[in-house]
Amino acid sequence: MGVTVPDPSGWLVCGGCSGANPAGSKFCNRCGSPLPEDAVRIPPPPEDLPVARAVPAGEGAPPGRPDPWDLDPLGPEADLYRHERELQARDRTDRGLLALVIGFALGWIPILQYFGALFTLVGLIYVFLGRNGYDRLHHRNVLAGGALLLLTMALLVVVTAGEVAYLLTVSQSTVGSPASAVAGLESGLQDYFLALAILSVLGVLANVVLIYRLADRFSRGLLWGGFLLSSLFSIIMLVYLWSIVAQAFSAVATGGTVDVSQLSGLQGILLISKLAQAVPALLFAWAYQRTRVQAKDPHALGLGTRTPRGWCY
Repeated sequence: MGVTVPDPSGWLVCGGCSGANPAGSKFCNRCGSPLPEDAVRIPPPPEDLPVARAVPAGEGAPPGRPDPWDLDPLGPEADLYRHERELQARDRTDRGLLALVIGFALGWIPILQYFGALFTLVGLIYVFLGRNGYDRLHHRNVLAGGALLLLTMALLVVVTAGEVAYLLTVSQSTVGSPASAVAGLESGLQDYFLALAILSVLGVLANVVLIYRLADRFSRGLLWGGFLLSSLFSIIMLVYLWSIVAQAFSAVATGGTVDVSQLSGLQGILLISKLAQAVPALLFAWAYQRTRVQAKDPHALGLGTRTPRGWCY
């Protein structure tokens, strides 16, 4: 049975989001903005226009709530439903950004880095679940950032597995020829270090793409600063590690001895590299926290709801 819309004097049009509201409304059902008495009015729909129907429990909607598929997509009830879903999505985004801020703040600390990784994972899940809380560009950026991160992780696994298989094949096929074995191993490791450098840049780029739409100009500067510094530190560290490995291979190929002192100090170099990542990590944490605060008022950032208007799940 259809429910008619009681509106004898016309609907009020919100000046902020252009949503239609029943007569007598004090606040917009869509964006929550106050509705002045002199707001623009539009003629009401026919009295017999069905807007929503009650759906029994267990048939697609909670008791007392209309089925969203039976709502008039241009009616105020549909606007209110979309607004509720958008608020839920924005709340998930807020929680996700907070978890990511904590993850960045802990990720560079050697002892607490595993807790930082856990917070980062939880934050990414919440941001993904809240991707529909803002406009379509943010929705696409979240999907693009998540896809880029997953692609980086998948390629890292594939490249590492391929490198291990290659090294085993070279070591078995060059038995009795140390010079050939050293040359093959050196070539394979050189390609592996190059792949690691590229994947490290792609992984950091995902942090920029994820919230780029919600960030203001200053926060975007922080994001790009963190991206450049993190990529630079990672590349410098990989170049340094490769220099040590190349010297070791050269010493073995010429029949000399490997300088063990460089290898013994490798752990300290890795610790310094981890601590150097504190600067870009804190820049990312700062940018994400600023964006988290500003995203609570999307209209201040010039963001609205998804257009054209559609369901927010």
